[in-house]
Amino acid sequence: MALKIELLRGFAAVARSGNLSDAAGILGRTPSAVSMMLKQLETHLGEPLFETDRKNRLTALGAFVLEQAERELQQYDTMVKAIEGYAKATHGHVRIATVPSVAGTVMPLVFSRHISDFEHVDIELRDMDSISVLHELSRERIDIGIATLGQNSSGLHSQHLLSDAFGVICTRNHPLAQERGKIDWDMLQNERLIANSLSAEHQCRTIPDTAR
Repeated sequence: MALKIELLRGFAAVARSGNLSDAAGILGRTPSAVSMMLKQLETHLGEPLFETDRKNRLTALGAFVLEQAERELQQYDTMVKAIEGYAKATHGHVRIATVPSVAGTVMPLVFSRHISDFEHVDIELRDMDSISVLHELSRERIDIGIATLGQNSSGLHSQHLLSDAFGVICTRNHPLAQERGKIDWDMLQNERLIANSLSAEHQCRTIPDTAR
């Protein structure tokens, strides 16, 4: 017969309380049910765990079993809490990489509003450029990336978060200066631009790693 964790839990409760009634209250069982658990454990071990029927003095075997049982019960309960917490996304470790502008403005607001809901989650935040964010995501070194989505995002799931408006600076006599409406990217295709990498794509997206 395999030694069940509940038998050890029942024995430990009796050994700590010194009687069946108090142990039954702790376990939410009847005294007769707790007594049956003790008999099953002693039958399995082949030796008594208590010196008398009053259950207030342990045998040498009982003292050894209690020491081992308490250690195993603590480890078991910790494991169960960790598994349940992970399943509910209340425990764990999340690696986030984002462009510096979002790291300095958006993320502090997000953390201030929601960090108390995930007090057992370790959050690692890194700031880097968009190309590096995509690079780290593709190699599964981060879990969530917030970046300007470029051409090297195949195989990654993306969700649009926000868009920035870009302005055009030109001379007064340039044809674009005469435009009164919105200037779109197609109108700039034949122009020489002084720009940074953000101009390659003007949408900012969150990119969760599809491997999770």
